[in-house]
Amino acid sequence: YLFRPFSFSPNPRLFALLIGIDFYQNVRSLRSAAADAFAFKEILENHFGVPSNQIQTLLNKSASRSAILDAFRSFEDDSRIQKGDPIFIFYAGHGSEVSITANSSDSKIQALVPQNYSAEPGKEIPAIPDRTIGALLSKIADAKGDNITVILDCCHAASGTRGSEGDDSGVRSVKLTPTPIDHFVDREIWEGGRSIAIAPNFQHAGLRSHILIAACSSSETSREANGHGLFSSALLRLLRTCSPETLKYSEVLKHMDAIPGQNPQCEGVNQSRTLFNSKVVAPTRVCFDVTVDEQGKLVVSAGAVHGIAQDAEFTVFKNIESIYENPLGVFLVDTLSTFSATLQPSLDGTTVIPDGTAVALQTKAGKKEDMRLYIPPDENAAPCYEAWEFLMQGKRDFQNIALVDAPEDAHVELFLEDDNVVFIYRDKIITQHGLSRVFFEVKPLVHELSRALKSIAHFFWKLELNNNNPEVMSSIDFEFHRLGQPEFQYDDISNARAMAPIGPNLHKSGIIDFVVDDEPYGIRLVNNSGYDFYPYLFYFDNSDLSIAPYYESPSSGSYALDVPLKAHGGTLTIGYGTGGASPFSYYLRYPQTIDVGFLKLFLSTKPIDLSNISQSTPFEDSRGSVDVSKNLGDIWGTILIPVIQRRDPPNTETHCIQCGSISAKSLDLQQRTVIHDLEYKAEMLEKDLNILRQTAADVKRAHEEEVSTLKSKLEAQEEENRKLIRLTDTKANKRQGELQLQRRESFGSNHVGERSTPTTSPSKKRSWLLRVKRLIHLHWI
Repeated sequence: YLFRPFSFSPNPRLFALLIGIDFYQNVRSLRSAAADAFAFKEILENHFGVPSNQIQTLLNKSASRSAILDAFRSFEDDSRIQKGDPIFIFYAGHGSEVSITANSSDSKIQALVPQNYSAEPGKEIPAIPDRTIGALLSKIADAKGDNITVILDCCHAASGTRGSEGDDSGVRSVKLTPTPIDHFVDREIWEGGRSIAIAPNFQHAGLRSHILIAACSSSETSREANGHGLFSSALLRLLRTCSPETLKYSEVLKHMDAIPGQNPQCEGVNQSRTLFNSKVVAPTRVCFDVTVDEQGKLVVSAGAVHGIAQDAEFTVFKNIESIYENPLGVFLVDTLSTFSATLQPSLDGTTVIPDGTAVALQTKAGKKEDMRLYIPPDENAAPCYEAWEFLMQGKRDFQNIALVDAPEDAHVELFLEDDNVVFIYRDKIITQHGLSRVFFEVKPLVHELSRALKSIAHFFWKLELNNNNPEVMSSIDFEFHRLGQPEFQYDDISNARAMAPIGPNLHKSGIIDFVVDDEPYGIRLVNNSGYDFYPYLFYFDNSDLSIAPYYESPSSGSYALDVPLKAHGGTLTIGYGTGGASPFSYYLRYPQTIDVGFLKLFLSTKPIDLSNISQSTPFEDSRGSVDVSKNLGDIWGTILIPVIQRRDPPNTETHCIQCGSISAKSLDLQQRTVIHDLEYKAEMLEKDLNILRQTAADVKRAHEEEVSTLKSKLEAQEEENRKLIRLTDTKANKRQGELQLQRRESFGSNHVGERSTPTTSPSKKRSWLLRVKRLIHLHWI
């Protein structure tokens, strides 16, 4: 359990969607789903301090299919949500299992049932398939980060849902009308821009976009009683008594009250995070549960598989809330087992044996292998010695770091170069593959050095935590493939081009060696043993000292847990198929031409909490249902696989022992920098040139299309103008003819009038003569 003080820190940056449906239009109603959604709204507002305008609530009629999909989409488009802000999604209602229209033996998908679900012909409103939810969550994660928590208080499937009507416990699952769901429903959502099939089954342990906490296992039913869902009630009680800052996702179910008949599951690769926090918690200061056995001895739930060593020291407290009060005592590991250890009181001080259960904080490492460090005897290296002494004096950040006299005896050598401290690898497990330097450097400051040294010690501690059990190692097939979208290969459920292995297995002779090409990669595990295994896969990055989880089996505390990798040929795919995780891609940091990491696979016959293995790089500012009671034996093992990533295929050139860059014999950094700079610029120029060529082709094509369109419009306009001119000419000719006819008629009328009046009156003649004389007079004037 994460060792942190209990404190309440409201999180106004959290954004939530709460869905609760009791009254359905066409299926059996529930009693308490809306009440659960409202209870989560109350705890978010009043306990966590989340503003009401950051909480979307869809209850009953408002939770239609379109409203639910729109609410999911709104997270992606909400400008208030910054990258990494926590997003919380809760659903209480019916879950179901529906058929699809594919001719497949595995043609069932899981679905959430909206309030207006209908199977009536002509008025169909389908359930919301798991692939749709998965695609929406993936898009939200791309836009806003993967700090997403999804809580589902519903059943995974429709099996065993017919309880008696008089039963006080309702079942949150419904058997829908056996009408196959349209193969292409929501295709615009799940197909996306890359047309890569979304892995079906949104409750996968391997998922990377979000953490899922489900109310029950895949073969069970989620029930409600006394006004609330049994699972929601237990989770709400926990959240009211424990701060999210003290709860890791992997620990949530361990501290929840037991639920008869239900075994909740917590799934996702980021279980080492605290609730609503995207940071990986520090790997130190972890607490473990303590119980008292029949002989009255204390038993701590941590053993060899967790890296516990003989004589390790634990300080025991009554519970996590009393972690800053007086402890019950200090104990040492007496007997070490695979998954647990018995404790005996330390000789120092008094001890009190707790009643029932307690928690233990590891305070000393015990007799484990030291991380060997070499610091040159140089006065400029004084900060390095000070940082080492600072770590050795610490009580909580216990580290086994031993100074050695010669660099060849060390795991790591500190080397001063250009006013920076460089970390040189001396351990052959790394150097034999061509990398001998941590990519990043630090200033010779005590706080920066101590942080880096602590990460190095943790890195080697977990890297060297091995159990080369031949029974395990020989029974597991580990395949590493490049992924692609083979033509004519489609996912049975999404009908999109499916990601699948292409080419050979790159894991050969215990090593993965390939040229980095920005392509996706995936992993396939095959269990040929007679034991069910819980796998945990981590990637150790030697260049930045980070340890990233690739896959973690679901956690369920004391609840029963579904087995991910079953015996006798069971398979698990990671990065493609139904495994739920996104594909992996690799890159080289400039100016590296080679990088080496390690894939480390832990396999156990029991679920274990390995969330304290992960760690962020210290060089960044932002760090931070099966029968489990059956005794199959405490079996565990590890498989360590080097992953060599190259910019170019292997050749006769050697690699720089400092950074892995190609060099003949010289370590002259300036010369290497110039060469790599030119190579990098040439590569970038070639990429830019290709982009410009493509852009020019696109512009030319668009211009030609525009010219063709304008030419067509111009020709049409000219034809219209010609028609208008012809019409105008016709009208003008007609009008001219009419005017000529009018003039002829007018002239003929005047002529006839003159002949009919042969004489003019004397008065008119005089008047006419006077006007003529006046005009002549004016003319002369």
